Amino acid sequence: MTVIQFRSIVLCMNTKTTTLVFFTTLLILSCSIGNPRLAIKEVVVRGGSTVIGNDIDCSSYNAHIPDLHVAVYETNWDTFEKVINYGITKKYVTIKNGAIFPLTGLFPQYSNLIVDTTICPEVTAIDDQKIVCVETERNKPVRNISWYGAAIFCNILSEMNGYKPCYDTSSWDIIPKTNGYRLPTFEEWEYLAREGSLKSDYLYSGSNDPFTVGWFAQNSQERTHNTGELTPNKLGLYDMSGNVNEFCTETYKPVITSSKTQGSALLTSNRIWRGGSYSSDVMHVYGFRQNINNPEYYMPFDDVGFRMVRQ
Repeated sequence: MTVIQFRSIVLCMNTKTTTLVFFTTLLILSCSIGNPRLAIKEVVVRGGSTVIGNDIDCSSYNAHIPDLHVAVYETNWDTFEKVINYGITKKYVTIKNGAIFPLTGLFPQYSNLIVDTTICPEVTAIDDQKIVCVETERNKPVRNISWYGAAIFCNILSEMNGYKPCYDTSSWDIIPKTNGYRLPTFEEWEYLAREGSLKSDYLYSGSNDPFTVGWFAQNSQERTHNTGELTPNKLGLYDMSGNVNEFCTETYKPVITSSKTQGSALLTSNRIWRGGSYSSDVMHVYGFRQNINNPEYYMPFDDVGFRMVRQ
């Protein structure tokens, strides 16, 4: 082979390599300028049949739990900031007088408030029509968020991460065959708190000692704490028993049975939450109660946040 021939081959290889690198770079750039990706730390929890309730605090019945991807932590302010600011750019939500409101969806007559930043200035602020979190608060769980705000948040994050949003924003039912983020059902939450197929009989999620796994009024100094500071349960889930209460998907019924409330999101303002919070007393039986406090309205509360799941 002559030198000229060899140089021609090298030039050809270099041209192909350059072309390959160019198109690979173009592909990467085209992905990067699309929807942003926001990493959510999750564990995969295998589902199965389980018994929900104890016929005292809640009627007992059999339920089937699907396989779930479950957020390890309660949703924190850092994630909230990124998702809501994306929602602002996409005109899904807007800011009015320091409060965040949706621009899409059907809501009850009472209010469609998502979060009012003016009631928690120690956590969030508005700067140039964007949400800005205080640095020391970023890893603490979101609170003062409405149920509808949590559902909208899940839909926006699903779009950001390339999943199909779960909530129909007219009926607020779960859309079949969607794979995006959502709030756990009443049964799923209990299954996760009881450590899934391990079927733990601990009084609290992961321990009989509440203060090793949860922040309550007795050990929290009446404030939320960074997610993940205490011991997780055996599924690797933190703060299932404390820090903030966690919204579930369903509307409240005085006695839960295996039949679901369908299409009732706009007919009632009650929503279930479970788990306990930094401002609540320690409960001796966590698993069977629909929430530690009596059910309240869907509007924001200082000690209620949420955790996400997806299928």
